[in-house]
Formats: sequence, C-alpha cells, structure tokens
Amino acid sequence: MQRNQNQMIKKNTRLKWTVLLLSLIILMLVCAFFLSILGNAPSSSGQNGGVNTSSTDRSSDSSIDTTDSSTSVKNEQQTNETSYSVTFNGYPEASGTYGTIKFHLVTGKSNDGIELTYNSPNFQQTQSALLVPITIPTKSLKVNEHSSVKIVKVNTELKLDTVAAAATKEFFYPFNENDTRVYAYYMNNGHIALAFQPHSNVDQYQVIEFDPSLTSNTTDAPTYEEAKKIMQEKYQTDDSVYADLGSSSDRNGAYRKIKATSVSMKEDGGSGTLGFLKVYSDGIVVETSDGNFEHSNENHYNVN
Repeated sequence: MQRNQNQMIKKNTRLKWTVLLLSLIILMLVCAFFLSILGNAPSSSGQNGGVNTSSTDRSSDSSIDTTDSSTSVKNEQQTNETSYSVTFNGYPEASGTYGTIKFHLVTGKSNDGIELTYNSPNFQQTQSALLVPITIPTKSLKVNEHSSVKIVKVNTELKLDTVAAAATKEFFYPFNENDTRVYAYYMNNGHIALAFQPHSNVDQYQVIEFDPSLTSNTTDAPTYEEAKKIMQEKYQTDDSVYADLGSSSDRNGAYRKIKATSVSMKEDGGSGTLGFLKVYSDGIVVETSDGNFEHSNENHYNVN
C-alpha cells in the first residue's frame, strides 16, 4: 500500500514538471512570436516608406524631366516662330528700286515703324506710306529677287499705321493696289528686303532690296542749266525767268533751288514772283511754301 502511494507521488511530481516544462516552452514560443511581430513591423514600415519615397522621387524626377522637356520644346518653337523676324530699329536710311521707280526707306517715324516714299511720272505728288511691322507665324513666300525666283521664310508683315492718312491714295498702285500685302526679310547680304504682293496674274512677290549705301542723296542735284531746261519744258513759256538759289537735298534726293519770276507781271508793277521750286534730276518739280525749301506744299509736277 505504501509502495503504491510512493509511485503515485512520483507520477504526480513527474506530471507537474512535464506540465511546467510544456508551459514554459509554450510561453517562450508565444514571446518569440510577439517579438518577431514587433521586430518585423518597423522593418516592414521602413521598407514600405522607402518604396514610397523612391516612387515619389521617381515621380518627381519624371515630372521635372517632363516640365523641362516641355519648356525646351516650347522655347524651341518660339525661337523657330521668330527666327526670320526683321527689326527696323537702328536700320539706317536706305533706298531701293522697283523697275524705274526709286523707293526711300526711313525708320523711327511712328510705332517703331517705317516710312516708304517714292516719286513716279504717273503721279503728281510723292507717294508715301507709314508701315508698322508685326510678328506672324512662319510663312513661306515665293519671291522674285533680282530676277531669281526662290522661296523665303518670313515672320514679319508690314501693316498700315493706324494714324490718319497713313498712305497716299496711289501708293500701292504698282503692286496689287489696295489689296497689297507687304512682308520683310533679311537677304543673304544682310540688307532688308520688302516683298510686295503682285497683281493677281503674277504668282511671285515682287522684291525691293533696301541698300543703306544707296540713299537718295547720292544723286547729284541738277545744274542750273539742267534745272532751267526742265522748267522750260514744264511751263512752255518765254514769260518766265529763273534764278539759281543753290542746291540742297531731302529724303527724295538732291535738288536745285529755283526762283521763278514772271516778266510780264513784273513789268506791270508786281513782284512777278511765281514761286520757289525744288527741281530734281529725274524731272520732278516741287513747289515750296513761300520759299521755305524745308517744307514743301506737296504740289509736284513732272515734265514727262
């Protein structure tokens, strides 16, 4: 009996230690599990954060690259759109010819624009126009440049100024009259060329090259004898006598200053003065206002 009791006690003791050992093992496993979770959580968060940051950086870099690329393309387009523009500021006075007509270009008249003038046997008064440059998208023109037909690109169109009487009535007559469009571009030699829209039966813009070295003042004034002959052919009278007042020049060229006097009027007791005139070598005669050769009254005559 005693022996059986001792065996039971030993079994119970062994069972307790077994249960205790299993409990410790389970506790250790549970602790290890929680420690593993706690240990992995920051690492996972850090990894996720790293991935997100990297993704954000790549997105930011991509955005910057796209913006830079877009800006570069935009700037390149803007450069291309204005690479053929013409600037008249600072360009000196210049002259050019269209057939037998001589044009004169002066800058700085108004709104950074230009003034074009010419004299023609077909018109009594000097023809003039105030033109203002505007930038336009690149346009290709077929032009006739000194009898050479070519294609040029332009970014500058010239429009009539908005001021009153910006152009004389017949200014565009040699080209396409009131429907004439005018463009500007640089020639290979650096000179400015103006391309005028031609009449409808011509498909090439007519070009006038403006050379600063060929200003209208390079033409000498007529001699007194030449001027007197021009006047005699103009008036077809023996009643007038002329006095030479010297020579000068203006935007239209060099001229002889002439005073015209009527012999018959003077004999009748009057002054006999008919007028003070500018006489140009090409036969143009301009009446001045009371002998003020700096300001003419725009009454022009031609002997032809």
